[in-house]
Amino acid sequence: ATDGKLLLPKLPRGPHQLSREAVEQSQRNRILLALTEVVASKGWATTSVTDIVARAGVSRATFYNLFDDRLDCFLAANEIAYEVLMASMRQRVEDL
Repeated sequence: ATDGKLLLPKLPRGPHQLSREAVEQSQRNRILLALTEVVASKGWATTSVTDIVARAGVSRATFYNLFDDRLDCFLAANEIAYEVLMASMRQRVEDL
């Protein structure tokens, strides 16, 4: 998202009916997308955890509850990208 807003919505504030797992998955997805967007705009070397959490709209504590560090987050995002690429390639082969 070039306008500075994530494509994934934030969770509602206050009491809600979402499970802890659903909350963590939403936060994880927002962090991974934020990392991807920040790295695409700033580059890996200048991307900080502060940049990522600001873009994702989560706390630094949330980031570190879900990832060991910036590299762990980056590797998780790469794994997802790889899975998406492989699924797309399998589909293309099946369509032949």
